[in-house]
Amino acid sequence: MYKKIITLLIIIQIFIFYFIYEQNTMETITYFPKDPHVTMAEASSVVELHNNKLQINVQSKTNTPVQLRQDVFIVFIHMYVKGIGNIWKENIDELTLKQSISITKNSTIDVLSYHYGEVVREETFTSIGKMSSTSSFFDGDTIRNRTTSNDEQIKKKYMHKMNSILQKLQIDPSLYHTFPLIDLPLYEHIPFPNMNQHDTDMIIGHLWEGLYKNYIIPMTEMKNLEKSLMPLILIDKNKEHLLVVYTLNGKEKILRQNLHPN
Repeated sequence: MYKKIITLLIIIQIFIFYFIYEQNTMETITYFPKDPHVTMAEASSVVELHNNKLQINVQSKTNTPVQLRQDVFIVFIHMYVKGIGNIWKENIDELTLKQSISITKNSTIDVLSYHYGEVVREETFTSIGKMSSTSSFFDGDTIRNRTTSNDEQIKKKYMHKMNSILQKLQIDPSLYHTFPLIDLPLYEHIPFPNMNQHDTDMIIGHLWEGLYKNYIIPMTEMKNLEKSLMPLILIDKNKEHLLVVYTLNGKEKILRQNLHPN
């Protein structure tokens, strides 16, 4: 009887660990400390015309297979969400994701992707993450790169809309360093204001975890994405927190993340 109980307890423990690991490797992005041995060897987001539609091509590859690979992307047209893509696979290094969406003449296009890998060694979890993005313009015949003046005009209109939202939410933008989500990949190479790159990378990893759970997943359950304005990132000048302000189905939302740089 005693041996049966011990055997049963062992089976239960194995099942619990398996369940936790399976839950962790489900369709999710979780920040863990950066893995020192795994790198994102390739990461790209490319758009092209295919059968009169906009085709988004997202691809990434780690230098070695890892326990979980996941890529997610968001397409913005005129700074509003137009489409979302997500793919995940276990014990693999390379992912390819393609999606087509309808597009009209004189459309501004922004695509932002996050390429993620989760590594497990002897029950120790680490992760790797990298962003890629592309910004372009569809004139009705071809897709071309936007000029600096185009970008300035687009962001000016965007910030006009966002300032109205900030005012409604009683958020004072002068207390923050602000930028639209599409600019986030810039900070893989330069740190946030008054921070170092190590802290910036850690904050970005946690930020994508929050965005995935609170922004991307809810949007996958929505029928109408086109009322969802691109998120605005606000980094507190006192380095205590950051805010993500966005809209879902026309409703204002705030995501808050505490900052604890070393």
